[in-house]
Amino acid sequence: RVDKPLPDEVGPDKNVVWKVDVPPGHGSPVIAGDRIFLTAARDGKLLTLALDRNNGKTLWEVEAPYEKLEAIHRVGSHAQSSPATDGERVVSFFGSSGLHCYDVSGKPLWSHRMGPFNNDFGAGSSPIIVGDRVILSQDHDTGSFVAAYDKVNGRELWRMERAEFARGYATPCVWENDGKKQIVVAGSLRAIGYDLETGAEAW
Repeated sequence: RVDKPLPDEVGPDKNVVWKVDVPPGHGSPVIAGDRIFLTAARDGKLLTLALDRNNGKTLWEVEAPYEKLEAIHRVGSHAQSSPATDGERVVSFFGSSGLHCYDVSGKPLWSHRMGPFNNDFGAGSSPIIVGDRVILSQDHDTGSFVAAYDKVNGRELWRMERAEFARGYATPCVWENDGKKQIVVAGSLRAIGYDLETGAEAW
C-alpha cells in the first residue's frame, strides 16, 4: 500500500500480503497495473501466466507451442526468460518455441517461431519492449543475433548477426546517446550499441 512505509522485516511469515504456488521457472515476474505476468514450465508445457496483483489468483495461463524442447543445464528450465509488458501487451520468449505476444487478457496476438538454438544450456536472454518494438538478443554457439520486431504484428524489422559472440545471456538495455535511442548488448569481451531504428552498429 502506498499510504504505508515499506516493512523493515520480511520473511515467510512476516509482512506477507499473499502467497501462492506457481509452476517452476527461472524468469522474473513483471508488473503492469493490477496484474503480474510470469513464465513457467509444467509437465512439458511452456506457459505464460497472469496473476491478480491484489490476491495472487491466477487470471489466465496460455501455452506456447513448440516442436522440440531444447537442451538445458541440469539446474535450468525451459522457462528461463522473463516476460516483457507495456501494459497492453505481454511478450514471452521460450528458446524452444520463440516469441509470443498476448494482450493482457491472454488473447494470442502473434508468434514468431525460432529455436531450438545451438546451446546445451538453453536460451536465457529476455525480450524488452521499446516504444513500438520488441527487442531480442540471442547469443549461442552459432547463429547469434539481435533483432527488432513490430510489437503490433510481430514482423521482423531488422536483424543484426552477432557471429563473433559465443553463448551469453545478457538482456539488452536502452541508452539514449546524443538524443538517439540505442540498444546496448553485452557479449563475450565487449558491448555493442545498436541504432534502435535501423539496427546499425553505432559503437
